[in-house]
This record gives sequence, structure tokens and C-alpha cells, in this order.
Amino acid sequence: MLGILIKIFKILNSESSPPQIALAVALAAFVGLTPFLTLQNLLIIIIVCLLRVNFTAFLLAWPLFFLLSFILSPIIEQIGAMVLNNDGLQAMWTSFYNSLTGRLSYFYSTHTMGGFIVALVLFAPVYLGVQLGVDKYRTTWAETISNTPLIKALKASKLISKATQMYNG
Repeated sequence: MLGILIKIFKILNSESSPPQIALAVALAAFVGLTPFLTLQNLLIIIIVCLLRVNFTAFLLAWPLFFLLSFILSPIIEQIGAMVLNNDGLQAMWTSFYNSLTGRLSYFYSTHTMGGFIVALVLFAPVYLGVQLGVDKYRTTWAETISNTPLIKALKASKLISKATQMYNG
């Protein structure tokens, strides 16, 4: 738990811009809300590696969205079933399923389809919310938090510096 908090404060105080951190978290929603071994998740991980986003933020947000997918699972399943069972889209889904891309994407699964749609809907609010949150932290809270006696003690503590070194590799 302490290691995760250290990583979060490192992200917040890093030289990554708020949009870079926000994009990492928003992209983590796609990977966390859908089953992992899908074509679209592979593409998103490649995008994360190619773009200048905070990779640590992506790795920390991913499990949070994964846990959220369990909480929202009934809603995700209903959304996916509604889209996949739409009579007007049956021919499209049938031909898509019969293609290699369709099978690798697992969009024929209600959870995959619903999770992807939920991630699409959440993308802009998550991106803007994280960006505003990081901006707010850096402009108003960063100095206040770093001057608290607890943080000063933690920074001075050899135990914490050893823990930080272990987490950094």
C-alpha cells in the first residue's frame, strides 16, 4: 500500500504533463474494463508504448478499472447484449465474427463489447477529470502536502528511501 502511494506521488510530482497522465489513465480504462487477451487491448498497449504517456500511471490505473469492471459487470453485460442482439446489426456482427479480426477482438462477447462501450463513454470524463485533478494538485496541494510534518519525516526516513529504492528496481 505504501509503495502504491509512493508511486502515485511520484506520478503527480513527475515531469509528465497533466495531459500525458490523463491519457494514460483514460487508455487504462479500455484495458481494464475489457478482457485482457483481445486485439484491441494489444493495440492500446502498443499506443501507450508509442505515445508519450506516463506508463506508471497506466499500470496503476489498469487494475483499478479491472476492479471497476467486476463492480459494473451486470451493466457491462447488459450494454454488450443490447448492442450484439440488435436486429439491425446482426448481419454486420455475423460478418465481423467470420473474419479473423472479429474473432481476435472478442467483440462477439457481451462483456468485451459492453466494456469497450463503457470505456468509450468514460474516456472523455476520465481524461478531463484526471487532467483537472493533476493540475489542481500541482497548483494548490503539492506544496502544502510536501511541507506537512508527515511527508518531511517520510522523506528523511532511511526506511522509506530504502523502500523507494526497492520499488525503483
